[in-house]
Amino acid sequence: MDKQDNKNRDKVVQENTENAESIENAESIENAESIKNAETIENPGDSEAESKRLEETDVTGKAASVDEAVEPEDNDADSADAPEELNVVDLEQEDADAAAEGKGKKRFSLPNLLLLLVGVAMIGFAGYRIGSQLLNYRQSNQEYDEIAEDYVTVNSNVSGGTEGMASDDGSSSSQDWSTKEATIWYEMVSVDIASLQSRYSDVVGWLYQEGDTAISYPIMYSGDNTTYLHHTYKGTYAYAGSVFMEGVNSPDFSDAHTIIYGHNMRNGSMFGTLRYLQTKDNYLEDHGYFQIFLEDEIRRYQVFAYEIVEASSWLYEIPAIGSDSYTTLLDNIRSKSEINTDVEVTNEDYIITLSTCYGSNTTRRFVVQAVWMDTYYYDTGLTQSEIEEQAAAEEAATEEVTEQEPQETEELEFLAQ
Repeated sequence: MDKQDNKNRDKVVQENTENAESIENAESIENAESIKNAETIENPGDSEAESKRLEETDVTGKAASVDEAVEPEDNDADSADAPEELNVVDLEQEDADAAAEGKGKKRFSLPNLLLLLVGVAMIGFAGYRIGSQLLNYRQSNQEYDEIAEDYVTVNSNVSGGTEGMASDDGSSSSQDWSTKEATIWYEMVSVDIASLQSRYSDVVGWLYQEGDTAISYPIMYSGDNTTYLHHTYKGTYAYAGSVFMEGVNSPDFSDAHTIIYGHNMRNGSMFGTLRYLQTKDNYLEDHGYFQIFLEDEIRRYQVFAYEIVEASSWLYEIPAIGSDSYTTLLDNIRSKSEINTDVEVTNEDYIITLSTCYGSNTTRRFVVQAVWMDTYYYDTGLTQSEIEEQAAAEEAATEEVTEQEPQETEELEFLAQ
């Protein structure tokens, strides 16, 4: 009886054990499938390796050991943590990319943008200044072309005057002076100075350089040295300004020393060709005379000196005719001159000085001196030298008559005896 009871008890224990193992195996299989599904979703790349592991499980569904059945849970935990590590790496990479992108954009930062704008503005302003200057040159030349056309007539056999005025590009339209026929100096150019002065009251004369030159302009006078520095004879603004007389001088050219100013323009206008006396060989030979047209006469001046001086030089003194200070001025001009001529100048002669800037140096001046040599008078149609020649001839004729009269008287007395 007892034995039978023990057998029955062992059978029940065995059945319970098998049931427990079946339940354990079923749970292990479900856990393994859950782990596989989770890893397949979260870590697709590890699904193949985990499938191989599951295939190694006993065909009856039993795991090789309890540790192997539990191990996938640890792997599942690792798999769950892996995406978080990848996300951190991705964020760090994104931050690095963003930083690199931000560094690349520094060249377009506000300071650099401001510098770029300033550079563009400076280039634009420079272009505007150059364009404005060229336009101003053109307008100035047009005004002086107009006044020359209205009031100046150039002899067809003469080079220079309005034919020699510089064009907008600085070239001269005049012919070679050596090909022109010889012409009496006061017939080279004629200027209707009376009509010009009636329209423009500040015009005191007209300056003309003989030869193929651009110097042929009205001489302005305002009593100062600023009005016509950058204004034309019409009063309009122009950087080239006008040719004008020193404000301290007398506008009737009665001073022993008259100073006339003009800009040294790069396009050859105003006194832009005056420097050729210094820089071109033999230029003085064909361009050594200036004419000044006044209301009743034309005066002719001959160049006898030129030099470079400071703007505050003693040269700009205006002494009285015949004075010791005038003698000193003439001596200084002779000693400083870059040329030596045989032109005679005394303290009883009248001279003019033509003054212009020397290159880009604003403190130095290139100056040319010329002495009054002759005058043509409109009323008589004669020059001063012609008048003097006539007077000399008349005086010689009178002397000859005077010498003949005593001889005739002696002959008459001899015949009377």
